[in-house]
Amino acid sequence: MNAPLITIGMPLFNSEATVVAAIESVLRQTLTDFELVISDNCSTDGTSEICRRYADQDARIRYTRQTDNIGASPNFRYVLEQARGRYFTWAAADDVRSLDFLEVNVHFLERNSDYVASTSPNCFEGQEHERGAWISFAICGDFEDRVMQFLDNCWQSHAIFYSVIRTSAIRKCGFLGEHFLGFDWAVDLFLTRQGLINRTSCGQLILGRKGMSNSGNPWRTFRKSLLAWPLPFYHFSFYAWRLTVGCAWRWRVKLLARLLRLNAQSAYYQLYAELFPYYLKYFRPWIKRT
Repeated sequence: MNAPLITIGMPLFNSEATVVAAIESVLRQTLTDFELVISDNCSTDGTSEICRRYADQDARIRYTRQTDNIGASPNFRYVLEQARGRYFTWAAADDVRSLDFLEVNVHFLERNSDYVASTSPNCFEGQEHERGAWISFAICGDFEDRVMQFLDNCWQSHAIFYSVIRTSAIRKCGFLGEHFLGFDWAVDLFLTRQGLINRTSCGQLILGRKGMSNSGNPWRTFRKSLLAWPLPFYHFSFYAWRLTVGCAWRWRVKLLARLLRLNAQSAYYQLYAELFPYYLKYFRPWIKRT
């Protein structure tokens, strides 16, 4: 069997409510030379039956059900390991793409060898008709510029992670499968080291709202040590620091300040996320009574 032009890797778990729309948005792409690799992380709902039905109907779908839950990050790594295409993209089970998403981004990469990845404007589900909701920044310039551009936009960088990427480049990423806050940001930073990242003017990526970044308290999920209280993004920050070894020291001082500010802001958000439920449960009723 000939290798496809692009592999779409879809790691999922308990996604029966959204996976049909996600799979359909892949199967209806105008670029048809693809394979869809689905890794079911031992779902306990109807996800398995849905995916098996689609795999039986379309030979481009390769479905695997993990015998045990291997964790989210290892599942993302697994679908990449199975990829046979020259290009690769991750697809979340609650995201949908415009029908030309693969075509316009693959076409761009085919014609621009200095770019490592390409994506399209994105927004969250329900914001499709809000003019100011669409994110469209690209990451260009030299490496130092690219790092700062990413940090300027890191909270809105979801579509960078879900770019169409050169498979040979993303496979060089050594920490895939690790579990830490900002894992997706670290992957994005790794890509900035490999080359430029394009944003097309056409095509769309509509992100679902069920991901970890939209949960009420993602900090608790990733908090494994006391260091995570003052420095929630310490793992990501250490990676960014190591990645930029060799850059001008004056620039690295600016980078350090930027990372410290990111962690300080996030420490505040983390504390708020932990304390606010207690305020709602205990203090607000007491205040109302008084």
